[in-house]
Amino acid sequence: MGTRRRSGGADRSGPRHLEIAGPRHRVGPVRPRGLLGRANDLSHQRAGKHGLVPQQRGVDGFPRVAVGAWSLGDELDLGGTCLLDEARHAGDRPGNELPRVPPRQAADDDARRAGYWAMFAGAAGHTYGHHSIWQMHSPKCPGVANPKRYWFDALDAPSARQMGHLRRLFESRPFATQRPALELIADEQDRPWEMCLALRGDGFAMIYTPTGRSLKIDLSKLAFPRATAWWFDPRQGSAVRLGEFACDRVADFDPPSDEQPGNDWVLVLDNPAKRYGPPGEPLVGTTRS
Repeated sequence: MGTRRRSGGADRSGPRHLEIAGPRHRVGPVRPRGLLGRANDLSHQRAGKHGLVPQQRGVDGFPRVAVGAWSLGDELDLGGTCLLDEARHAGDRPGNELPRVPPRQAADDDARRAGYWAMFAGAAGHTYGHHSIWQMHSPKCPGVANPKRYWFDALDAPSARQMGHLRRLFESRPFATQRPALELIADEQDRPWEMCLALRGDGFAMIYTPTGRSLKIDLSKLAFPRATAWWFDPRQGSAVRLGEFACDRVADFDPPSDEQPGNDWVLVLDNPAKRYGPPGEPLVGTTRS
């Protein structure tokens, strides 16, 4: 990782303007000196006041980096936004970022997990990608790194449709109030590649489990006395109501089906006084474009 000055244009030599040549990208300007992770951790940061862009080289560790970037923005009061601008693509080449797991081509659940990890870490939005689409692979355009389908077929990939479920989930609760809330998770997070993330907002909380891992949630840290619980299915965009719980203890929540890759779920906890509808349904009084 190195720094340099551009010729022409604004003076970029001050402490708030660096250009970084990371292991995969060359970008700039970025955050002040001293606020960046190791080159092995982040290969792509860019922004100025808005758009801190962490690009994690592998899945393992990204949620912690992203949450740290969000917290850093709060401490500095920069008023900026956070985006992951190149997440793991569906159909991407095999990687070795998952410990003790044989390398495999990225599946729809990998792309889906990247989106939920980013949003639950405090991102302002998410950029979805597919390995066949970025290179416009077609009968007339030879593929790079073994794409499995043509770009026009990849438009109908399940994970592409499922990004709409992600959007609708976040639009179903007051988006501007959402903040990461790892303190709600009482489990020991000893498997970074299966890390669960949590956020909270005005009268609600959400917890994401990427593999259907059981959740141990400290309900006493919610700011309301009782909670209506739901399971939201990121694959189908549907929700199932579990009932109401007193927010005075640590409670166990076991997602439907067995724990395995691709069986991801979102636990949604609502303050009944807010009268929110099912997760994924529009907020009352709002319209969807």
